[in-house]
Amino acid sequence: MAAWRAANRDRITAYNRVYEPRMREQVKKRQSIVRSRTVPFTIEQLQSRISYFGGRCWICGDAAEHIDHVKPIKAGGWHMLSNLRPACALCNRRKSSLWPIKDSDLELIRAR
Repeated sequence: MAAWRAANRDRITAYNRVYEPRMREQVKKRQSIVRSRTVPFTIEQLQSRISYFGGRCWICGDAAEHIDHVKPIKAGGWHMLSNLRPACALCNRRKSSLWPIKDSDLELIRAR
């Protein structure tokens, strides 16, 4: 990968000039949406929520490294405790912004 990057510096620079501003705008838009759909909670309340699930992924039961929005912000979900559950990185990435979630979807996400 490092050799490819070294050989294609101009290509990478041109790509970044085009796509970095777009990504910044997407990040700003998402942050604005999250701020407008937030019900405040404390870190202690979040830790209690994680403890309720035993620190395990709500989808597969492995150790949780992420916090998942059950109903994604993108699908109209809110950033509030009742919409948050612990998830392992793999399940959280696989679930992404899937909504509504069916049992068959969860089985596909769980499959390793």
